Amino acid sequence: MRTEKYSTINKKQMHILGAGLFLAAIIAVFSFSGNLWKTLKNSEKNSDILPKFSYIDSDELNRTLDTNSASVIIFDIRPQNMFNASHIPNAQNALSLGNIDQYITTIPPHSTLILVGTQTDTDTLMQAAAWLKEKGVSFSILSGGYEAWDTNSMKSVSSGDPNSPVDYTKIVFVQPEKAIEYINSPHPPLLLDVRSPLNFKQKHMENSLNIPLSDLESRKTDIPRGQEILVYGENDLESFQAGVRLFDLRILGVKTLKGGLENIMQR
Repeated sequence: MRTEKYSTINKKQMHILGAGLFLAAIIAVFSFSGNLWKTLKNSEKNSDILPKFSYIDSDELNRTLDTNSASVIIFDIRPQNMFNASHIPNAQNALSLGNIDQYITTIPPHSTLILVGTQTDTDTLMQAAAWLKEKGVSFSILSGGYEAWDTNSMKSVSSGDPNSPVDYTKIVFVQPEKAIEYINSPHPPLLLDVRSPLNFKQKHMENSLNIPLSDLESRKTDIPRGQEILVYGENDLESFQAGVRLFDLRILGVKTLKGGLENIMQR
């Protein structure tokens, strides 16, 4: 009797255990299906966004800039401090443009606009891309953001950080006394004045070419090649920043006047 009783209890326990396992399996299936459905819905949402935009990688962009840079507009949406630290040559920083809506209307119809962001802020990148698309602007997104460009050691321009040891290695300084000898030598350098047109008009060194610091990238073709250059700004910082940018723009044979124009005018 006791054996039969135990046997009956064991059978009941087995039935309960089997039913529990079956129920757990059903729940697991539905749970998996639910998660799968959510994943598919999220994928659908992502596919609704991402494939709407075209992408360009660093190598392709570099080739395009080498062959037809005049038609390329680099629209950099990174924060100003990141842009100042390093950016693609001739890039426009969106935060410094002021009226972006007005700027967009000035883009030539056959230009290639490249949107540059960061890998760490894809939300802002997607928002900017959606906005450009809404405005009817044709563009491509730089794959991997500026980090990919920088990692691949592509050409970049620094605004010139006086606290950067790297930027200081790009500069060959000339003291005012040596600069005067240099200018009066049989083969004087090209004098490049990077101050504002207003300051240039008020005073400048004779035979100087005036290209404001902010225009160096866009007007680099106005700078004669194959000739030594002595660049100067209003002061030491402006001169330093000009020297750094010229180095980054691959303009060779540049010397930077220590102290700027205000220093040499005191001699």
